[in-house]
Amino acid sequence: MPITVERRDAKDVYNLPLFDAYIVIDVRNPEHFASGHIYTALSFTVPPATATEEEQETALVQLAMDLVDNGPEKYGTVVLYGYADGSSEAQLDWVVQRLRQLQESGGAFPRFRSNVRPTAGDLSDADWLRSALNRLCEKLHTHCTQIWLVDQGFEGFAKRFPHMIFQSDTAQVAIPPVYCCEDFLYLGSRAFKPTPAVLTAMGITHIIAADEAAFTPQSFIDAPTTTELGFCYLRCNVPDRNDTDMGACWDATTQFIQDTAQAGGRVLLQLHGRSRSASVAIAFYMDAMGLGCREATARLLQVCKKVDVEMTFQDQLRNRRRPALVM
Repeated sequence: MPITVERRDAKDVYNLPLFDAYIVIDVRNPEHFASGHIYTALSFTVPPATATEEEQETALVQLAMDLVDNGPEKYGTVVLYGYADGSSEAQLDWVVQRLRQLQESGGAFPRFRSNVRPTAGDLSDADWLRSALNRLCEKLHTHCTQIWLVDQGFEGFAKRFPHMIFQSDTAQVAIPPVYCCEDFLYLGSRAFKPTPAVLTAMGITHIIAADEAAFTPQSFIDAPTTTELGFCYLRCNVPDRNDTDMGACWDATTQFIQDTAQAGGRVLLQLHGRSRSASVAIAFYMDAMGLGCREATARLLQVCKKVDVEMTFQDQLRNRRRPALVM
């Protein structure tokens, strides 16, 4: 199947999710890459328009080696980005065309010449180089279906998700799995173990938690009060059972999210992300945006495909009487 190419919003790219080890390629100047780049990206310098065919092949081999060395686990989607001003369009197009060429080769790259060498390192084993390139061909041919170009480039992504930008001169915080429903609403997961540093890096100001057990990192346990940490909590202590009445929880959480958004804050839903917290997000879409249950559920699934719809209290959502929100 041919690779499709489309521009995608920064939120779509973030929610791939990026932390699941997809291929992310930065075609900007290496100096700009060094000063800041998307956490999971690798830098690739596209040959100039005057480059010979051999020089272009050499660059392609280097890209294959970098990808093989870094070992990305998922090849279904490849993410490319450059500058927001469009000055890197030619470089992006070059990479797109070469990836398509590799994908269509069926697991072999017959144009590879044994005298091609990588631009860095002292490897001289042409067979190993051929193997690296052919393995990339095979993975792309077997798995790759789409290439995403980040709309508004690096600058657009960095503005919306600064916590996903690596900067060598700044202390870094490892961000665990979490999904962006809206700029003011994030959906946590069982793998998400928040600390004050992580939450601050993400710009979280408000937290909806199932109960005290939802937040157990040592830094929270040692803190005298939640107020001193600077986060506002809403406890939504509802049992994780199919027969739980979620109505009161949804009323409270929808108003909480609405108030936070209007105040310019950001909410983290940390009820584990699969059933209760997912239902809170759906209820918010229904109450605050006027969507039906089906439309609201579909909107959430665009963000997080791992949500188990059958566990999101769909019967209760369909029969929900929407509260009058206090604006």
